[in-house]
Amino acid sequence: MTKIEFHQLLQRYLQGNCTKEEMLKIHRWYSLLENQSQLDLTHEEKDQLEHRLWANINDEIDESEKVIPLESGKRKNRFFVYAGVAAACVVITVASFLFFTRKIFPEKEIYVFEKNIELISEQNQSTIIKKIVLQDKSIIHLSPNSSISYPKIFDSRKREIQLVGDAFFEITKDPEKPFLVYTGRLVTKVLGTSFWIKTKDQSNSIEVDVATGKVSVYENSAYEKSAESDQNITASEKSTNNGVILTPNQRVEFFEKGGHWVTGLVEKPIEIKEIKNTPLPEKLVYNDKPILEILSGLEQRYGIEIVPASEKLNACTFTGDITEMPLYEKLDLLCQSIGATYEIKGTRILISGNGCD
Repeated sequence: MTKIEFHQLLQRYLQGNCTKEEMLKIHRWYSLLENQSQLDLTHEEKDQLEHRLWANINDEIDESEKVIPLESGKRKNRFFVYAGVAAACVVITVASFLFFTRKIFPEKEIYVFEKNIELISEQNQSTIIKKIVLQDKSIIHLSPNSSISYPKIFDSRKREIQLVGDAFFEITKDPEKPFLVYTGRLVTKVLGTSFWIKTKDQSNSIEVDVATGKVSVYENSAYEKSAESDQNITASEKSTNNGVILTPNQRVEFFEKGGHWVTGLVEKPIEIKEIKNTPLPEKLVYNDKPILEILSGLEQRYGIEIVPASEKLNACTFTGDITEMPLYEKLDLLCQSIGATYEIKGTRILISGNGCD
């Protein structure tokens, strides 16, 4: 809905010409007032909102006295007319404040775009993923019941997106203009990569999964400070500091209640197509190949550190074809063949076993 259409709807409301559906829509907007305490506003912002609400209500009531003739004997009706006008005006002010001051209010966090920027909002109310192509050719795969907002024209220094819900991003590389995604209390910063951002309501957490490239994830309140100092930590550590740096097949989950981070591996690691511009072999077929050499190859292939816990594994070999298997199935088969086990510890995989004679 454009700004013009929005104000036309409210004008019809004032004139009593709304449909039932339009009336319900306006009443839902009006209910925002009752939930205003849920918005995480500063004291100054609350004062500003209250001032704008009452200023507009009083202006509208003064104007309505000039254009709505009422008989002096109908004071009770006059009250309801004023109440209706005031309610409609509250709707106008609240909705305008929410939609047209360039502030976005997710359930628990506020991100403020720069003023005088024309925003585009996209919602996915369907049951399938919605593909959105941005001006820089980046692609966003927006999950159902999710939404994004972004400037029609990106800033000359950065590309910013506000996400509510889940989305998979394929970002066009631009070293001069980092891509920033704001989700709740998190900021995800990339130059050009692909990754998931998922909001988990049950655990009150946000998860970032990296498919390709390098991704920096910061807590929103600490972003400016950490961006200046550029003091991040790698994803191999759990952290309560400013944030983490993730590489392919790594993930981090940020728990908003405690403000802590937990890093790990994605559920289904994918292969890296090439290493330093050198294509990887297509087939993984082995004939009496030392297990440690196979594990070293998988480490490079997936960008995941695989650590043998014992030198006794040096004598173990494997014969077979594991080309089409997902990573964890590859490891299952390799470990079963030599009586070993594997365990995921953070962003590493540990291989344990008694070795081979």
